[in-house]
Amino acid sequence: MQRFGADGFIGKEQRMYEAKSGIKPSFVDIYIEGHKGSDPENLEVLCDEQATEKLAKYKENVIQRHGLEFDWSAAAPDVEAIYYAGGGLPHGRIIAD
Repeated sequence: MQRFGADGFIGKEQRMYEAKSGIKPSFVDIYIEGHKGSDPENLEVLCDEQATEKLAKYKENVIQRHGLEFDWSAAAPDVEAIYYAGGGLPHGRIIAD
């Protein structure tokens, strides 16, 4: 992982986003910023199909775990939802590969 001073890529992006907009970004804001598609006004379509699918799966998993009233895009990252949105890592996969 690339390091930028005391934090990694996400911390660097958070600082840059906040400096530019004056708003502290959420985890989802940083993901979208890093995966923007060719039309920056259409945030539903990211740079590639895989990134778009992962964000949609993350949203679905978070809503399933926390309910429809939960603000999934502004909340702290849900690690379990991220794990399942990315397809998970089957037990023993690292050893077998």
